[in-house]
This record gives sequence, structure tokens and C-alpha cells, in this order.
Amino acid sequence: MHLAACLLLCACCTVLSAKSSRPNIIFILADDYGFHDIGYHKSEIKTPNLDKLAAAGVKLENYYVQPICTPTRSQFMSGRYQIHTGLQHGIIWAVQPNGLPLDSPTVADKIKQAGYSTHAVGKWHLGFYKDGYLPTNRGFDSYYGMTACMDEGIGNITAALSATGQLENTLIVFSTDNGVQIHAGGNNWPLRGWKASLWEGGFHGVGFVYGDMLKNKGTVNNQLIHVSDWFPTLVGVAGGNTNGTKPLDGFDQWKTISEGGASPRKELLHNIDILTQPKGAKLFNNTFDTRIRAAIRVGDWKLITGSPGNGSWIPPPHLSKETIVDTDDKEKNLWLFDIAKDPNEHNDLSASQPDIVKKLLDRLEYYQKTAVPPRYPDPDPKCDPKLHGGVWGPWE
Repeated sequence: MHLAACLLLCACCTVLSAKSSRPNIIFILADDYGFHDIGYHKSEIKTPNLDKLAAAGVKLENYYVQPICTPTRSQFMSGRYQIHTGLQHGIIWAVQPNGLPLDSPTVADKIKQAGYSTHAVGKWHLGFYKDGYLPTNRGFDSYYGMTACMDEGIGNITAALSATGQLENTLIVFSTDNGVQIHAGGNNWPLRGWKASLWEGGFHGVGFVYGDMLKNKGTVNNQLIHVSDWFPTLVGVAGGNTNGTKPLDGFDQWKTISEGGASPRKELLHNIDILTQPKGAKLFNNTFDTRIRAAIRVGDWKLITGSPGNGSWIPPPHLSKETIVDTDDKEKNLWLFDIAKDPNEHNDLSASQPDIVKKLLDRLEYYQKTAVPPRYPDPDPKCDPKLHGGVWGPWE
């Protein structure tokens, strides 16, 4: 059974009566969970509880996260692209004096303001070097660090909710935080690439929503949805508002998910990372620098620049032992794909579609002008657990 480093990031339980129109909300964020690692994607891994919930809810098949942990978690908690929080490069390491900026409320803050009690269980990964960055100071009433067998654990949670009569008034959201690292045992097949890459295998995530309040149960949703969309969506479900936040990059997707309507999201910035080593030669002088590591989706078109990471296709062992190795030129720094027609990124169209390339590079240039400087401080020796009773904790 697949082990998840995070069982629950956010469990928000209403303090109102069970008959309230506002539901309990459980958001499950699975750590390093590959696109092929769930049963209903024809995985050899058995996930009967997840499959049952997804089948009775809405499967999100055009759903995107980030290719590594901290950016995904920061976008869920803030509703903002990582270029707007300074977390566009790497993750937050334990030795770094770093965290999700304190200049805007989190999704937990806003749901708590709406009258909910809020609780977090599992992996945080958004900073702890000062008390102000701890989960209990970012909108959560309580927090607890655990590792569990995920499918079994989720089955136990839903059984407990059902036994106490709360399941019918509970909304459950399941999301991966990024694609899996292949050598760790998971799989992203048939998608290209893996964790930390800008290929679909890095961030085309597993996601679904379950709950009696869904009007469109038992369906598959192919509308474009992003992890930053959960902030306004769940705050709206909770009856709250987004007043007081910095400008959000997420959209309220409740009608899209519940009723099958069109997504308000027409494009998606995957990332712009100016700290990654530039790759190749600059191809254009009047738009975005293709040497910079970045990716964007506009409609069905996806553009990648710079160094995207390993782009191999690796099938699970029960299908084939043959890996299709990425053979792109080592200096190549521009790719264009029609994701609707080519979801597994086999056919680069950058040479045949120069107008589309220019359009998407211009959008990257636009986003780059809105970016804040990356937050990626040097390690701080004062973090050493030996100086703090043998445990990791705030040191400033």
C-alpha cells in the first residue's frame, strides 16, 4: 500500500449544528502521489476507499498542482501563485529561516473567520523558524506531525463520519501535492516526467471531491482547475469571504465542480524560477527569456522554457519494463504542446506554431513583471536541534 507522508493537511469542522447548510470540510493532501498511483487510473496499487469516494463524487481530470511540496502547499494556503509569495524556487528546508509570508490571511484564517474550528494533521512544510509561521498561528486551532497508510486511514475517517451521522454533511477534497519521484516506488504513467519537473508527470495531479451537496455526483470533470483555486472555493463553501487578502490567483470553482459548468480559469502559470541555472541560448529579444525555467498553460496550449527536468516516460512494472528516455538536445530550451490532443507530451510543436509560441512567451513576460523576488535564504546554524532541546522548532 502506498505510504503518504501527509494524511490530512486541513480538516475544518463546523461548530454549527449538523443540520447547517454549511458542511464540514476535509481537505486531504497526499504527499508525492503519482498520477498512476490511484486505482481508478488502472494502477496495480489497490485504493478501494479512494475509488469509492471518487466514483460517488466528481473526479478532476484536468487538475494541476506544483512539481514539489512547498509551492503546492503555499498555493493551497494562500490562493496565490508562488511567484507572488517568493516561493518559486525549491522547497523550504528545515535549516532555512523561511516561510509562507505573513502578509496575507491563509485559507484556514478565512474559514475560521466564517465560524469553523480548524485543525491540521500531517506535513506542514511552510516554515517554522519563528513562532508566527507555525500552523497554530496560521489559522489552525490545533496541529498534529504523522505518517499513515493513506487509503486505509481515509476509509477509517469516512466510516467514523458515517457512524456518527456526519458524512452526509461533509465535503471531502482529495489532492496530490506533486507527481511522484519514480525511484521511490510510485508512478506517473502515462504522463511524461516526474516530481520536480515541469512535465505533466510533475504536476498533473490526482484530485476528486466527494459530498452530498454536489449536484453533479458520479461524473468526470475535465475543466482546468488549479490547487490555488481551493482557497476561494472552500472559503465560499464555508460561507466566508476573501476580504483582506492580497490579490488571489485562484478562482472559485464550486459551480464548475458541483454543477459541471465551465471553469473561470482560462490559463495557468505553472512557475517562473529565475534561480535555476539558465539553459541554452536566448531565442528572442523582445519577449520572455527562454533560458529561464518556466511553464505556462493557456487554453489547451502548454509552453515550457529553460530546464524542465527529466522528461522520460516510465511505465509501471506490470505493463512494461521499457523506459522511453528523453532524447531532447541538451541545449534545447523551448517546447510547445497541445495538451488536449497530446496529454503525454510526445509532439513538440514549437517550430510549427511560432505565433502561439510568441503569445505564450508574452504571457510569461507579463507574469514575470508581477513577480516578487524569490525567498531562498542561506541555512542558519542557529536552527540546530542541539541548541533547542534536541527537537526542530522555532529558533528566532
